[in-house]
Amino acid sequence: MQEQKNQTADFHAFSTLRQRGFTLVMVMAIMMILALLVIAGAQSSNTEMRISANDADRKEAFALAEEALRIGEQAAAGFSLTASGDENKAANLLKADFKYECTQGKCLPADGTGSAEAKKAAWERSKVFTGDLTNSIAASEVVGGFRPPRYIVEYLGDNDTDGRVFRVTARAWGKNENTVVTLQSYIAAPKPTTP
Repeated sequence: MQEQKNQTADFHAFSTLRQRGFTLVMVMAIMMILALLVIAGAQSSNTEMRISANDADRKEAFALAEEALRIGEQAAAGFSLTASGDENKAANLLKADFKYECTQGKCLPADGTGSAEAKKAAWERSKVFTGDLTNSIAASEVVGGFRPPRYIVEYLGDNDTDGRVFRVTARAWGKNENTVVTLQSYIAAPKPTTP
């Protein structure tokens, strides 16, 4: 009988140890699941913060580009020549000031002929918004972003109803150099009147 009691006690002790081991495994599994949920939540939060920061950077770059565009529009409105008696001569003089190379931010539009630069859209030409940026004008009054916003003015020609037509292209960068916003507008500046 004593031997049977010992066997029963051993069985209960072994059973209790086995149950404690199973409980430990279950607790560890639940802890692992909770840890994975916490990590997933943290990654989701981090991604949302990056999206929010990128959106704010883009909005800032957009505001800077708008301001540079307004400065460029004012510059385009100021491009007029003293009226001479010959309007064609005045238009030719104005056109001579604008080049395919976009010297000092004054560009001629792409015409599909001539040099490789002349075939490109003005804002895609070298040194306009890439490289050393020497062929565009810095909107130095505007502060912010990775670098100061820049603009160019293209002389599109004269129009009997609108006057002199220009296209202004402005580009701005956010705090991150990969955040880039490019805006364009058309402006018609009245031709100077002949005295």
